[in-house]
Amino acid sequence: MAEARRSFTDEGVMDVAASAAPYTGLMLSVQDARRLLREEWGITGRLTDLGSTQDQVMLVEDDSDGRRYVLKATLAEGGADAVHAEHLTVRHFRSRDPGLVAPEAIPTLQDHDLVDHTGLRVRLLNWVPGAPLGSVAHLSPTALRGLGRLAARSVTALAGFDHPGLHRHSSWDPRHAVRTVSGLTDHFTGPENALIERALAPVAELIAGGTAGRLPEQAVHTDIHEHNVVGDFDADGEFVPTGIIDFGDLVWTWRASEVATPMLAAVARAPEDPLGAALPVLAGYLDRLPLAEAEADAVWTLVRARAVLCAALQTIASHQAPDDKGAAEVAAEDWRALRAVVEIDPALATAVVRQACGFGAPETDLADLVARQSPSPILRDQEFGRLRPVDLSVESELFSAGNWMDGESFPQLGSDAEGAVGRFDEIRLGEPDLTDQAPATLHLGADLFVPAGTAVYAPLDATVARAEAHAVVLQSRVDTTTFFVRIAGVAAHFPVGHTVRRGAEVAVVAPSAGPRPSHVHVQLGLSPDLPGYGRVRDRAALLTLCADPSPLVGTPTRAERGETVERAYERRARYVAGAQSTYYETPVQMVRGWRRWLYDSAGRRYLDMINNVATVGHSHPALTSAAARQMALLNTNNRFLYDVMGEYAERLADTLPEELHAFFFVNSGSEAVDLAVQLARVHTARRSVVVIEGSYHGWTSDVFALDTLPHDRPRWREELDEHVHVAETPDPYRGRHGVRAEPYVESVRRACAEAEPGGGVAAFVAEPLLGSQGGIVPPPGYLAEAYAAVREAGGVCVADEIQVGMGRTGPAFWAFEGQGATPDIVAAAKATGNGHPLGVVACRAEIAAEFGRLAGFFSSTGGGPVSCRIGTAVLDVLRDERLPENARTVGAYLGGELNTLAARFPEIGAVYGEGLYRGVDIVVPGGDKEPAPAAATQMCERMLELGVVIQPTGVELNVLKIKPPLCFDKAAADYFLAQFTRVLEERAQSRTASARSVHRHPTTGQGCQ
Repeated sequence: MAEARRSFTDEGVMDVAASAAPYTGLMLSVQDARRLLREEWGITGRLTDLGSTQDQVMLVEDDSDGRRYVLKATLAEGGADAVHAEHLTVRHFRSRDPGLVAPEAIPTLQDHDLVDHTGLRVRLLNWVPGAPLGSVAHLSPTALRGLGRLAARSVTALAGFDHPGLHRHSSWDPRHAVRTVSGLTDHFTGPENALIERALAPVAELIAGGTAGRLPEQAVHTDIHEHNVVGDFDADGEFVPTGIIDFGDLVWTWRASEVATPMLAAVARAPEDPLGAALPVLAGYLDRLPLAEAEADAVWTLVRARAVLCAALQTIASHQAPDDKGAAEVAAEDWRALRAVVEIDPALATAVVRQACGFGAPETDLADLVARQSPSPILRDQEFGRLRPVDLSVESELFSAGNWMDGESFPQLGSDAEGAVGRFDEIRLGEPDLTDQAPATLHLGADLFVPAGTAVYAPLDATVARAEAHAVVLQSRVDTTTFFVRIAGVAAHFPVGHTVRRGAEVAVVAPSAGPRPSHVHVQLGLSPDLPGYGRVRDRAALLTLCADPSPLVGTPTRAERGETVERAYERRARYVAGAQSTYYETPVQMVRGWRRWLYDSAGRRYLDMINNVATVGHSHPALTSAAARQMALLNTNNRFLYDVMGEYAERLADTLPEELHAFFFVNSGSEAVDLAVQLARVHTARRSVVVIEGSYHGWTSDVFALDTLPHDRPRWREELDEHVHVAETPDPYRGRHGVRAEPYVESVRRACAEAEPGGGVAAFVAEPLLGSQGGIVPPPGYLAEAYAAVREAGGVCVADEIQVGMGRTGPAFWAFEGQGATPDIVAAAKATGNGHPLGVVACRAEIAAEFGRLAGFFSSTGGGPVSCRIGTAVLDVLRDERLPENARTVGAYLGGELNTLAARFPEIGAVYGEGLYRGVDIVVPGGDKEPAPAAATQMCERMLELGVVIQPTGVELNVLKIKPPLCFDKAAADYFLAQFTRVLEERAQSRTASARSVHRHPTTGQGCQ
């Protein structure tokens, strides 16, 4: 067989421009490779080319025992020192950190590590086990942090090692980035060259300045990215890096470049938020190894250098292989990452890195400096009156009923007598668009709300540094301080470079381009490229660069700081009993709700998929106005006569069968079930209660005794009261009897029979749909037959509708209606008050009468005027907005799409529910319905990252509960389905990762395992 000719880049002997071009050299044929393996190592096996543009790399699978190796051939004329340096460095690396897996050279039969063969140096390396990081579709912050720790371990392991072969030119060495790219401009378009020039400007400054000399140097891998890192998955399914492969780019360079590479790899995965992607990697590095202050100042510049090299060299590689679509795709990804890195103001990125490294600076005192210059007003008083700061924060009382989303309903700001000023350092509500990204909501300037066409004046002598479509940036200097005034929302008068005098008109206010009225945004900072809004996460760094613009506005504009999330969590942890747990590993502080959305303290919007409490939607104006109106009139205990209680009861009666028109009012679901059980016991003169296994009904003493859900009552079997009898769960998916109703009904009969020695059954308490288990729908006919069996045994039937009632299953108002059964007592809460504490018990007249003959009933605030007014308003909204019908139609669409996903993804074992009460049972793929609670939790955490609030439930906490407000529409359903599909696809892709995965990173041209 003829020898294959392959492209090769000899970075050791060629100049920089030439080194980016391919070198055609003689490489191993398959026949020669087989012969070398047999003669030198005594191995015969199957060979697979792993692909490379620098070395020839083959996978070897031994015929005798199936073991796997990597055969690597390097052109000898590239220099023996580099090959020996790599070999010895790996040996040193493994000795310094034995716990970190790295490729090891397999000695020949003559105990040699290298074989010379016709101009090639050939090595056989062991196959490093593990899943490639590149095969993991999504990296959580925890996994990214692990990648940073890995980089720090590499630095530590390589410290102290030196070899002449490391002191070579490498195109991947950031010290030579400017030189490497300078000769390649003909390969790029004009805009690409402009982007490269912009990206390299800080790199050139670093190399030319004195900072480079202060950066520690050592042997560095330089290539720790997702295609050169392998790892395993822990018990929770989290990727844990365990090893590094491909040491072919080892070089002596700046130590900090080792963390810059994985930081860029993280940015490439999430270019929409470069700092947010890179910071977990940096945090992981800092967990194990500090950065010197000079390194902290240089890290983002090194990220820029790496980004330029990746985009430039990968573009050349893709041009050399025009038929390789993969190479072109990688080049496109590299350009996206470069653009993302460059779009971040380097001053901001450096400030953020310094904060992370513990070198944070105090807030800038630029405002004081500017105030001493007595700046001319941005606006003239006579044109709009005096200025008054207004609250436009996340929790502003100006905002209600979603009026911040719509320009037509946006609250009026200011008046003829005074102008409104939006405040500096204020966290605002994010944009209303559906997005899976956390928005930038920290306002970094002051907004002066004035009519379009209002003249805007220069506060100081300045030069126009930026002239954009709707903004102008003025550059001024006082003593040794250069600073910038950004004026946005305007039409600028002058081009870049124009000099303006203090008090000169420089722009006019432009018409409004969004929901907020026309305004001029005034920002004072130390950089011309700072954004108008920043992420709350970066606040400390931003305030070292952005100053309070009050001296420019002429009135105090800084917002008062509220409590931080950390303080809220600390206070809750200190004073609130720990049994009252919070959602998520890192709890999110919610401060506002609107319809199907929740807003956190950073202004981010989340789709609420779990709030069957706010059944008609968050902050419904009909409810808030009804509550305020009644609170202003009367709120007292329920022994006074007031009409609203009777009115509410009458409205409830319209939703229920005629025989269930006797009502009691309480404050919660637990109280409602407790009272229902009391009613049953009094009516039957018995105590025993039959419940379904895996149910939760409340927390009062008598009701808690009925709970059989392990998460809420882990020891229920040991603690089971003698008067509580448990029937099998009528679960068509996991139950012993599948979809047959009769065996489950027989379980209810047995439970009733077990109650006979104790005086007989008083009540059967059950959810018509098993909400606590994710909305399991019992087999057809089960509920009606179970009710008949209980009544035959002398008991009464209690429908716990607290989670599943009030139109949620649609179009019927109560879930028991959909099951073709009528209970004797109904307990309802949660949705009855849309989150206001209101519980309802409806029962047969004779049951209520019997209870009244033996005892009175009084719940001070149960059924109080405000509660009943809110309850009536809830019924009004459910009727007027046809929400039960919406639950049916949108719920049917959602259920159908979820079943489609179940057919695609083996992690979905079953889809439960009706209407807008759904459950998705998460299982171990191929595990015979084995519950996967860890996977369910991970999905919830990932969905939170994507802006969706969802939580697990069920006996094993492996069922995702889906019970959004009933105003949930198809657009919201589509958004949820898109994000859920994304998470399932990520997980499916990650599961395919294994130790047998083979990957090549085209940018580096290194064969990767």
